[in-house]
Amino acid sequence: MGILIYTAKRLALFVPMLVGVTIVAFALLQLVPGDSVAVLLGDNATAEQIAHMRMQLGLDEPMTVRFIHYVGNIFQGDLGVSIFKKEPVLDLIMSRLPATLELAFGAIAVSVLLGVPLGVLAAMRQGTIIDLVALAFAQLGVALTVFWLAILLMYVFAVQLNWLPAIGRGAPLPDAFWTLLRHGDGRPLLVSLSHLILPSIAMGLQGAAMICRLVRASMLEVLSSHFVRTARAKGVKERRVVWRHALSNALLPVVTMIGLQFGNLLSGAVLVEGIFGWPGLGQLTVGAISQRDFPLVQGVALSFAVLVGLINLLTDLAYAYIDPRIRI
Repeated sequence: MGILIYTAKRLALFVPMLVGVTIVAFALLQLVPGDSVAVLLGDNATAEQIAHMRMQLGLDEPMTVRFIHYVGNIFQGDLGVSIFKKEPVLDLIMSRLPATLELAFGAIAVSVLLGVPLGVLAAMRQGTIIDLVALAFAQLGVALTVFWLAILLMYVFAVQLNWLPAIGRGAPLPDAFWTLLRHGDGRPLLVSLSHLILPSIAMGLQGAAMICRLVRASMLEVLSSHFVRTARAKGVKERRVVWRHALSNALLPVVTMIGLQFGNLLSGAVLVEGIFGWPGLGQLTVGAISQRDFPLVQGVALSFAVLVGLINLLTDLAYAYIDPRIRI
């Protein structure tokens, strides 16, 4: 019953967050310099043509009236129509969203699969060469920028070694898995994974470094606790003490870190998708901003906010499930 009450409380806080994001996103875009209509019509457009187009798009109305219309349309599932692409914003977002989620979860997988084992090994071998290597990796990973690392990975593994493709996505992973299960053809899956490796590493390496440092510090604290010493005194095998007793408690802060990292991954996707030619929301956002396509920018900003809010909500629920003390 406690988890249900806690879930209801978190959901109640999720709604005002969405309202606040909607207001901020709409207000900030009204302050951005530039006129999307002037960009759309070109330099040769007359003042009458610009005024007529602004009236057709509803941009001549007061900001409060436009905001009321915008919120009302959101409740009807209508995010507007892209000024330049002439397509519904929701359709454009849904066509690019799977690619961005695929890249974000790939980066999270890199962060967890690399950061957790390295942090555990560093804690178990404190003061040894393994610990020093882990600390050096953590320091270097935090210092490297996503943009620079993406270019470096592309140059080394795609241009020089020619091991992995430089740009593109390949088939969506769900479609590639379905092809493997239904037809026994694993080639589309291999192609998709080969395209996913470099951008996932570029986005996930910094998170791996932070998780490594966090796991190391948490493991050192847990390994010196009373229940670990008691388990060792009872003759429990060291592997079971580390991986079953110590790690399960040390991973609690990592759950929160993963939720926080998701927002950073979405912002990093804007850069990485442009470098690797990944057809996700990042590239769509850059194009919308450069063209002053305000309905599309508003829709993408709202989508990012919903995604981050949902991930943080799931993180809070997972943390409460792991640690019942949070529900109090």
